Amino acid sequence: WHFYTVLPNGTLMLTNNLTVPAGKPVVFIMTSVDVNHDFGAYDELGTLLFQYQVSPDYVSVFTYEFNQPETIVVKCLEYCGPGHWVMVSSFNVVVT
Repeated sequence: WHFYTVLPNGTLMLTNNLTVPAGKPVVFIMTSVDVNHDFGAYDELGTLLFQYQVSPDYVSVFTYEFNQPETIVVKCLEYCGPGHWVMVSSFNVVVT
């Protein structure tokens, strides 16, 4: 997974340390460059908070509001090929 943030001028910037606000809607804009994937977000207890299908040549938009500060783990939930098992990332929910 690659995470980008939107700069004030509308430009996307790749980030390795994504933080999102607790208690405010977060908009996920997702697409794939190869095959179908399933974006699954888990809280620190391992509970699946949401999942969303991500397909090539299509932009999926999903909004979610995180309730508390924590680290969210993202995994691909649809077998997508030999690299499927390494499709794990994370981001932090913080109080702003």
